[in-house]
Amino acid sequence: MKIASAALVAFLIVLCHSRDATAAQLAFVVGISKYSPIERLDNPEIDAKVVAEKLRSAGYRVTLLRNNEAAEQPFINAWNAFLTRVAKGDEVVVYYSGHGIDIEGNNYLVPQDSPDLGHIGGQLGMKRHLIPFHELMKALEDRQVSMQLWIIDACRTNPFARGGRPFGGPGGLTGDIDEPNRFVLYSANYGQIALDRLPSDPKGSTLGSPFSRLFVSLFDGWKGRSIRDFAAELRSKTMASVSPFPQMPVWEDGVLAIWCFVKCEKFDVARAVAQNQDAARKLAQISQLVTREKYPLQPNEFFYNVEYSMDQQELTAYSTRIQKEIVAYLRIARQGRRKTSDNLEDEDVLFNLTEKWKPQADAKSERYAADLLTEDTMFTFNGSDGRKLQLSCMSPELSKVIVTMKKIGEVKQNIELVADFKKRVFIKRVWCQDLIRTGNDATAFSSADLIGRTMTWSAGTETPLKWKLTWFFMRFSYDYGFQQRVSEPETPPHNREMPVNGVMSAKVLPQHVGLSDAGLPN
Repeated sequence: MKIASAALVAFLIVLCHSRDATAAQLAFVVGISKYSPIERLDNPEIDAKVVAEKLRSAGYRVTLLRNNEAAEQPFINAWNAFLTRVAKGDEVVVYYSGHGIDIEGNNYLVPQDSPDLGHIGGQLGMKRHLIPFHELMKALEDRQVSMQLWIIDACRTNPFARGGRPFGGPGGLTGDIDEPNRFVLYSANYGQIALDRLPSDPKGSTLGSPFSRLFVSLFDGWKGRSIRDFAAELRSKTMASVSPFPQMPVWEDGVLAIWCFVKCEKFDVARAVAQNQDAARKLAQISQLVTREKYPLQPNEFFYNVEYSMDQQELTAYSTRIQKEIVAYLRIARQGRRKTSDNLEDEDVLFNLTEKWKPQADAKSERYAADLLTEDTMFTFNGSDGRKLQLSCMSPELSKVIVTMKKIGEVKQNIELVADFKKRVFIKRVWCQDLIRTGNDATAFSSADLIGRTMTWSAGTETPLKWKLTWFFMRFSYDYGFQQRVSEPETPPHNREMPVNGVMSAKVLPQHVGLSDAGLPN
């Protein structure tokens, strides 16, 4: 154990960020609420003010722009002036709250005086009135800063979407490639919309956006801790705050060491080693703890994909409609630079079906396609002794009509619908927590109790749609604790996928639940 402890100490020393005593800490903070003539926002001006105050209190030299101070030319002038104060080795934080948009995979910030769609003159004209995100980043790279942190609360509604199809993406911003010494934190996942305010906020309140108000409230307690941990905590709190609205902050991490807003809190190596040793002892006891009575390690989450052929009669009208709409969207976005045929089978890409491309439940021709947006797959685990355990990921609107089912908790679902026109299938990606449990196995159970059982799956309610399960994982309570949080739909551990494609049943093996033959977590 001494060898392991020494290795851990060396590992921690290597990862600690060394802050140059001569390096300056600067911040460029922008908040635009009063756009003219495009859609105004409630909170960016408030967000920028309180974020600037927090950064000043932490020792940052802050440049603050609000509203007309962030019109196109004043923004550029202020940025150029800011760059003259940035020196090699400095650390720079850039915070932006306002409108942001993706055009053909490139992100742009929208200045306060950006004209509306009718006065832009097409996509090329639009770009002339926007601030290219990458050019700002490149300017800091050219000055060889030791760290650039970008906090972008800009994935709100597309301000140019009214009166016609948006030029940019259907939701928020897109991802960028990680670069060394750069950390980019977005208030919402790529393509998602970030809330400007909570529905429960009083009219005229000055609370700020859900993301930014949480950033400010967490800052003092987390400013001396790793930006990765801060971001994970902020994501968890934001998702809980806006639920059931789908807003999951994400980040791109190019930081090569541990970085904090201020000097990182002194790391207690001895304590970390002791905790590591204690964790090892507890892991060694897992085989004794995994029993029904003492430690029921139930499945926390299921991850799976369900495929539906586009060519079945019930989905023909829907697939035909969205193919036409996506083709039209691509032709506008590409502006002739790339040929787009009427048949998307030539496109080697998966299309994420955001809100505007989802089935229209009130349209008679798409009434069955609406089933793609609900989920009720029943997973049955049959034991050799005849005991049967059933776990169902049932949408709330479906579970309400099946009154005989007993819940073990409120079912939480995240359904992402994707179209693959090359393979002619719709793919429903499901992440489900707190599944409904039924069956004649009334005892409590652990993950070990599933080993050796045969898992089968079927539709929980009758549907004319033909489908097949193509991908399946389970994640258990012991899969957490290593920088993971229960509220995050992160990919389960490696080698846990069950072989389900093309069959209707699979036998549960120790590796599928993450246990070794000795009952220890792998």
